[in-house]
Amino acid sequence: MKLQLSFFPFVTLFLCFHRHCHCFRQSPSRSIRTFSKTRRYGFLDGILSDLKDRSREATVQHVLVPTKEEATEIYKEISRAGSDSIGSIAKAKSICGSSKKSPDAKLAQLRGAPGELKFRPGQMLPPFEKVAFEAPLGVVQEPFQTREGWHVVVVNQRTGEEKEEISPPLVSKKDKRDTSKKRRGKAKKNTDDKQNSRGFGK
Repeated sequence: MKLQLSFFPFVTLFLCFHRHCHCFRQSPSRSIRTFSKTRRYGFLDGILSDLKDRSREATVQHVLVPTKEEATEIYKEISRAGSDSIGSIAKAKSICGSSKKSPDAKLAQLRGAPGELKFRPGQMLPPFEKVAFEAPLGVVQEPFQTREGWHVVVVNQRTGEEKEEISPPLVSKKDKRDTSKKRRGKAKKNTDDKQNSRGFGK
């Protein structure tokens, strides 16, 4: 009687586990093989994904200034002039050492566009990396702050990505015909006006 009472909780526990765990609905050996295989491949996928992320490289140009007000003005200036203007603005106003870069510099550390930085994940401050690896290419980003100051950034390149080219709007055949008719009508009117001015009109 004592043996049955002490054994009863284990039987109950096994039945509950058997009912709710799908692994035991197949043979134990097959369950163990499936679990091991899933865990092994999941682990390898995680390693490969992490290596792929860490091998990514971003190339940005940025302007670093001490205050938010300066950064806001620079952001507006670049927005008006276009993202290509960030180099000249970085050279004139940025307090970052990268502003001293030039394409023909003798030192490799100073060779590049003004304000340019190239780096991989884990090499920069988190807010800076977030913009560098998530922002669209070629678009000036709103000012953001790190412990170094306020930044205005344009992401120029990222590994495996290209800038999106804006395609010209598609013109339908009807619009083409209408445009062609307008051109012919305008040309005919100009010809009639010339003939009238020469005395050949009706």
